[in-house]
Amino acid sequence: MSKETRKWMPMFWSDYFRGTQQFTNATEHGAYLLLLAYCWNKGALPPDDDMRRRIAKCTHRQWRLIRNLMETKFDSEGRNERCDIELTYAIEKSKTLSANAKHRYNKSKSNADTPTPTPTKNKSEISKIDKNGYIANPGSEEFKTWKDWAFVHQTALWRELQKREFEGRSFSFESQWPK
Repeated sequence: MSKETRKWMPMFWSDYFRGTQQFTNATEHGAYLLLLAYCWNKGALPPDDDMRRRIAKCTHRQWRLIRNLMETKFDSEGRNERCDIELTYAIEKSKTLSANAKHRYNKSKSNADTPTPTPTKNKSEISKIDKNGYIANPGSEEFKTWKDWAFVHQTALWRELQKREFEGRSFSFESQWPK
């Protein structure tokens, strides 16, 4: 599994608060969140009690007071059930997305050299005005200028132009934008 999958962890706050109603102070919440984060990154807590205390950033006295409470949230192997479920889901989703991306890449790569039986327009054709308005073709200077402008100004137009450029479709700025 890539490091990218473990860079972020979903946090369902309503479930968290429902599952931690017995916590009475910030030390308990902080320790639990640090232990959860460690589980997300490493899979399980270390078996050594002193290492767990250090992960939770607790003093010996604080850990003595909250250790039993923390142990109720993790199994004997140092795993948290909800963390395992979410991590398994993230790993499966990452694998699926990766496989789909590879499939799309291989599919587009295999079709790239296949000649088309019908004539197609040259993508670098100069933009023109037609009955629908100002047309810009991917690869043209006008298309690039509009795309750069949309990116700098953070408009939704930029995503549409990215999509059009990827698909090789032209864009009519007067009839198709704004929608």
